[in-house]
Amino acid sequence: MPRASSAADRFWAKVSFCDHELWCPYCCWEWTARIRDGYGVITLRNDAKVNAHRFAWELLNTLPFPRGLEACHWCHNRPCVNPFHIYPGTKLQNMQHSVKDKRYSHGANHYRKRFSIENVNNMRSLFENGNSMYSIAKLYKTSNSTIWKIIKKRNWRYT
Repeated sequence: MPRASSAADRFWAKVSFCDHELWCPYCCWEWTARIRDGYGVITLRNDAKVNAHRFAWELLNTLPFPRGLEACHWCHNRPCVNPFHIYPGTKLQNMQHSVKDKRYSHGANHYRKRFSIENVNNMRSLFENGNSMYSIAKLYKTSNSTIWKIIKKRNWRYT
């Protein structure tokens, strides 16, 4: 099979569009090729690997993606390459959007949590009752800095 003539041709050949219309702004267009960390990846002729959603934005806007910004998804669907769903934003804006839409896991919902809400409340109660951070850290088999962050609500601030 002959190779597609341009990166754009190769890109569009790997996109699964919705059934509504060719340029439907509402539906997610799924990337059907290589996925890395949930995001589509396209390899350009110079062997540079580019996130497919960022590349889609560049194709639609005929501009290079703004330097220093992330390619954020309105739809929160990582394999989506619909350029109408992508916007340039800062890391903070991306995180705030995820928190606002309740898609950012923290505290008890985080996949790497080590403590339950009851543990955290107990740590704070122990500290308020005069126990040292060192003794609390020893009790929970963790570091003083972890206990400090929990007590000062740098971590687990929503409990």
